[in-house]
Amino acid sequence: MIKLLYKLWSKIITFLGDIKFYGYKHPFFIVLNAPQDKIEGKHYREIAKLIKPGDVLLSRSDRYVSTFLIPGYWTHAGFYWGGEEERVIHATSDGVVIEDIINFLRTDHVAILRPKEQYVERAIELAKTMINQEYDFLFNFDDSNRLSCTELIFCCYHQSITPQKRFGKMTVNADDILGSNNFEIIWNSDKV
Repeated sequence: MIKLLYKLWSKIITFLGDIKFYGYKHPFFIVLNAPQDKIEGKHYREIAKLIKPGDVLLSRSDRYVSTFLIPGYWTHAGFYWGGEEERVIHATSDGVVIEDIINFLRTDHVAILRPKEQYVERAIELAKTMINQEYDFLFNFDDSNRLSCTELIFCCYHQSITPQKRFGKMTVNADDILGSNNFEIIWNSDKV
């Protein structure tokens, strides 16, 4: 029964995460997977010059319904693995995936954070081991078998991020990562 409820809950969260809201003045104000993101090619070229393996990417898509449900300004986090193919490791409703950075940057706002400590090589190795893990729809930081996007970053840089109590349990949201003194902001689309 618990597995069935979890599957149902995961379907609901996945569906809500794919809906974009365009305001009440538009005739079709709710759209599934609509394009038109604010990060453009010129931004990617700036990012490509700056980003290094181990950097953390935070993102926000203004029109997804999930943006209104996730506490804080930044709603998603990814781990830049790098390589010739410029890959990002992040957790989506499909689980922990590897994605081209260009696909990851199809969003409205991005910040790049660089860890100040010397844990980058270890963090890269840890991130690689998490690929293909299931997504954590319950955001349970006590269970490392399933991971949300911020849980993935927390597992890689746990010594750099302090969890906060939310909804009765300890969690990390993307704003907590940004607020840590152990990361330097390398690039922020909101400041460009």
